[in-house]
Amino acid sequence: MKNGFLIGVAFLFMFNLFGCAQTEPATPVSSTQTPLPILMPNVTYTHTPSQTATSIPTITFTPTQTSSPTPDTRLEPYDWENWPVVPTVSARVKEIYQSGLQIGVQPDTFTVVGDCQSQAEQFMSVYASKTYDLGSAQYLQETIDIFAESITHESVAVRDGLSAPSALSPLWANSAVCNPTEGPLECELRLYRPMIVFIAVGRNWHPAAPITRFEDSMHLIVEMIIAHGAIPVLLNKNDNVEGDWRVNIAIARVAYEYDVPMINFWKATRSLPDNGLLDNNYMTYEAIDLRSFYLLKTLHVIWHELHPE
Repeated sequence: MKNGFLIGVAFLFMFNLFGCAQTEPATPVSSTQTPLPILMPNVTYTHTPSQTATSIPTITFTPTQTSSPTPDTRLEPYDWENWPVVPTVSARVKEIYQSGLQIGVQPDTFTVVGDCQSQAEQFMSVYASKTYDLGSAQYLQETIDIFAESITHESVAVRDGLSAPSALSPLWANSAVCNPTEGPLECELRLYRPMIVFIAVGRNWHPAAPITRFEDSMHLIVEMIIAHGAIPVLLNKNDNVEGDWRVNIAIARVAYEYDVPMINFWKATRSLPDNGLLDNNYMTYEAIDLRSFYLLKTLHVIWHELHPE
């Protein structure tokens, strides 16, 4: 893949200088505001979290566990390093899509929930710049055309410092467009009604924070997305600031449990200098470029599996 479509140097310099702080819990604080605790909604589901959530808002959803492939040939979560970079589409994903169509999701849309490294300027909007070069992957132009509107969409579920719990907290929502009881993710799902939601919330998890809380929040996030008729697509991370890969392992466990896609971004960046990392946490130009490419390839695979010729 050629790199003629890398994002501007000036923007990324500012991003790396003022990027997302890695803290958990993290709460946005203005100059006149004192820190507030993160609130997590009470979502009813079959998985029993290790931490009791508070009661904002209530969504009832019972995951269907009958659609896993038979026989189940998936790699186990502990073997996440060998998962493919571009995920396959399971029968469960097709079920979610059909349910979503019945409640009015927009088939040619995607969005993202994540921190400042998921802002539109860095996520996929390079494909709206007319400066990219697909090289031998010209077949992906069709996917760019299909999802053109979403490529430049600014998600209200993307915030500097956003983590898994804060994606669910009304304290982190944009009060100008969100209802008082909505967290950023629920607000985005209501406003945009996407077919696909990329979940990129692993980078802001503090190494000392309990991984159980992260995983519990990921369960809530995935189930909220499915309850709104959208397909969750998880992304793991290319850093290992926690030292034992427990965040990536937790992400793989959640993807496996719900039989939903996970982009193995960690695997994709193994060939990059320093694994595509700057200062051990922020992504380099090459990593951002590569992530955009594999996001596009994943959209291509999902779209064609859901819309066979």
